[in-house]
Amino acid sequence: MPYGLYLSAAGASVQSRRLQTIAHNLANVDTPAFKRQLALVQARPNARIERGSTYPEPWQAVSGGVEWAATLTDLRPGPTRRTGLPGDLALEDPYQFFVVEQDGRLFLTRAGSFRFTADGQMVDMAGRAVWGDDGPIRIDPNQPWTITARGAIAQQGEEVARLRLVRPQNPEQLRPVGGNLFDAGSQTDPVPDEARRVLVGHLEMSGVEPALELMEMIEASRAFEANARMLQHQDQASATLINRLLRAA
Repeated sequence: MPYGLYLSAAGASVQSRRLQTIAHNLANVDTPAFKRQLALVQARPNARIERGSTYPEPWQAVSGGVEWAATLTDLRPGPTRRTGLPGDLALEDPYQFFVVEQDGRLFLTRAGSFRFTADGQMVDMAGRAVWGDDGPIRIDPNQPWTITARGAIAQQGEEVARLRLVRPQNPEQLRPVGGNLFDAGSQTDPVPDEARRVLVGHLEMSGVEPALELMEMIEASRAFEANARMLQHQDQASATLINRLLRAA
């Protein structure tokens, strides 16, 4: 394959994946506590270097184009909105998370829209069990309840459970698994009492800024189109060269 075709194809592929990431962000612009995904692209090393050769001479150092690097999560907190609902909770610290259970496994989430079922179990909006310090939270469904600013559930003036709040030891290893959940990827530490700050009656909103995402979508679309045009031009040039060689033969 001509090297120019390879470079253009690699560029188009990277921009296509970037567009998918941006589209995913825009689709979650109204999802509470959604964290924006960042598409990272990097320069691809020269082919000789990838094969383990010594660094080529300057006239041999043809660009390797671009390649996909990684998808990172922007953990900056989104704006908070007052809802007035007693089960809506927001965390002030951007590195603190609630803990919920799904399919027998524990995951982290920032989406604090919780409620109690008829039998007194605390669940999120997807019906996943919310964990406290002593396991899944259950209360007496026949008694009124309140949630304090420290994340404790109280009934008749007594604390009956506390939300499990944790902080990942390595936030960079957080991996989104869908459903607004994260796999910690490393150990987590319980949040100490003095650092437990919960905004009751508030929800953290999505961290996606639509205007910024649309600007990046336009940029990625133009880059994709440019690479696609280069593919067409190089394909036409190759076809023209082959036809001339065949006529000359």
